[in-house]
Amino acid sequence: MDQCLDLLGTLFGGATAFPPARGVWRDDDNDGALVYDDTVVVFSYVAGEGLSESDEDAVLQFAKRLGRDGNQGEVGVFIDGTYYGFQDFD
Repeated sequence: MDQCLDLLGTLFGGATAFPPARGVWRDDDNDGALVYDDTVVVFSYVAGEGLSESDEDAVLQFAKRLGRDGNQGEVGVFIDGTYYGFQDFD
């Protein structure tokens, strides 16, 4: 979690992580089995003009690494009100 906060703090000046919450997702690759886990939500705000292409790439690369290293089914990012969900972490 600290790596995520470090990245967002460096890029955008700060970030806040909420304590773990309980989550569930449907694993369609495993006959729709429900998988329960602890989740953390991280918020970082930046004005549109403060988000460069290299910032977007850094967040994307981190999200993919988080998904791969954390064995996640999906990692999502909201940018300007649009949700981007990543399931392919390559």
